[in-house]
Amino acid sequence: MSTIAERYGVSINTLLWENRLGARDYIQPGQSLTILPVSGVSHQVKSGDTIASLAKKYDADEAEIITYNKLADASAIGADQILLIPHGRVPTPPAPVLTGRLASADSGFSGNPPPSARAPQGGGLLWPTTSRKINQYFTYRHTGIDVDGEYSSPIYAAQEGRVVFVGWGGGYGLHVIIDHGNGMQTLYGHSSKTFVKNGQYVDKGQTIAMQGSTGWSTGVHLHFEVRINGRRTNPFSHL
Repeated sequence: MSTIAERYGVSINTLLWENRLGARDYIQPGQSLTILPVSGVSHQVKSGDTIASLAKKYDADEAEIITYNKLADASAIGADQILLIPHGRVPTPPAPVLTGRLASADSGFSGNPPPSARAPQGGGLLWPTTSRKINQYFTYRHTGIDVDGEYSSPIYAAQEGRVVFVGWGGGYGLHVIIDHGNGMQTLYGHSSKTFVKNGQYVDKGQTIAMQGSTGWSTGVHLHFEVRINGRRTNPFSHL
């Protein structure tokens, strides 16, 4: 997706949003993709929509929407009309309300992370949690490894680095991405709770989150990915 986005001068998110793809979906040879002429989103006008409401919804500029779609004015839209929202962004869905077992496990930590793991500096990546049971290995269709656990299982930073993403997205649910420099990033998916924020520098072995089952998940586990220059690689090559 990154090479396609670069070729056509649009953002990766624009491709994902327009083609209803998630961060973990695959594209295949022969598959057709819709590519917008500019980064942003398309929107089919519904009854009650206004240029102002669309600009607010997609965090876009009203005047830019009118100009790009060659509208006479802000009132010149009708139901079922397709508008392009330049530089718009799909709203992030609200985090789900945690209930039952997940809420109970989460509340037991009162916002304080469990102790960090003892981690020697240098060498390979640290094993990112306390469990060693593998539910699923890295394959051409599975972009990381899934490590079994409980809601009480902490998640550790596999290497020191800077947090570049904390939040909800795609099938990963609540997840953290850490940039370690030299083109390496690690991702920690399906968390129930996180203890870090964007831009924060973390140490190797620091507790960054708790295992959970958010996103596309059928049970409590950690989905752990290693990315080298944007390419997902087998984590066992680096652990």
